[in-house]
Amino acid sequence: MERTKRIFISDIHIGAGKVWDTFKHKDHEKRLCSFLDWVKKQKDVKDLVLLGDIFDTWVWPHNRPPVTITNILNADINSNIIDSINAISDETDINVIYCNGNHDQEATEEDLRGFFPKMIYSGDEYESRPVYAVHGNCFDLFNSQYKQFEYPLGYFITRVITKDNGDSPSMFDVIQSSLDDIFEALFSGQTAPQSVFEAAMEAAGVNDNTEIVLLDGGTITCRDVKEKYKDLVNDCVDETDKKTAKRMAFANLDLDVFACDVLDSEDYKAIVMGHTHDSKVEKYDILKHVKGIYANTGYWAGRKSPTFIEISEKKQISVSLCSWWHGRRDSIKSERTKK
Repeated sequence: MERTKRIFISDIHIGAGKVWDTFKHKDHEKRLCSFLDWVKKQKDVKDLVLLGDIFDTWVWPHNRPPVTITNILNADINSNIIDSINAISDETDINVIYCNGNHDQEATEEDLRGFFPKMIYSGDEYESRPVYAVHGNCFDLFNSQYKQFEYPLGYFITRVITKDNGDSPSMFDVIQSSLDDIFEALFSGQTAPQSVFEAAMEAAGVNDNTEIVLLDGGTITCRDVKEKYKDLVNDCVDETDKKTAKRMAFANLDLDVFACDVLDSEDYKAIVMGHTHDSKVEKYDILKHVKGIYANTGYWAGRKSPTFIEISEKKQISVSLCSWWHGRRDSIKSERTKK
């Protein structure tokens, strides 16, 4: 059987097995390994694309020296997952391809090669026309390395809200409360990035003097974070325009408009992203008689059925959103377009 199918999965958020990790091994490991074993048995799959945020160095309490990708990969609790990924590369002709997201932005080819000898490291994107895939944080002002900061503002938001006891406020709660803070900022002199970070601080119960421990052993206070990133939106407006800056500021909620931009400007028929944890498959008009498809892989560390994307090419390009639950693949929705 010819291998023509590609599978995309993202946002697993595997940590080092700590109580505050998003990925809970007791809840999520078995279903992930069963999925990987299922992929290994598929005779028509040519690529398994790990589309970012597979591992997570962001979800870590602010008062502790942060974890590294190597720490996570060396953790005994992750050995079964690593073995399951390697089994696909070792025992089949399926290409296992790794792309970075934001929560694993530090992962390098050298880091991965020591644990996944046959894995293909693809940097920030996967391109195999007519399909293009990227994690999606590159379009997100708060979660991309905009202005060449070492870390996006989202890194410090995540570090601040992560609690030692695992009782961390959700990012949804932070976003909701930040809307109120952004409105108040209109009258207080604070900028939108400062207000968003202020909302995270309030949700976490920390103050301006709270220190965040950095990878090099140094620290930065919450006050200094607010000062450093205060002009993030204004600088984006200066470099692009107000419409683009607004889109990028809210990209964590919806990447559809950026997917359409890529489909409209490049010779792709399908684009796959992750990042938002909002699984979907949608067809869009690009040009007359031409349809493009945007798919989002969804999320693997929650309580709902985890999801992934399948793309097959025969007479048409078929893009399917699928769920994995109790060891079974279910197709949720599919869209097709001409090759």
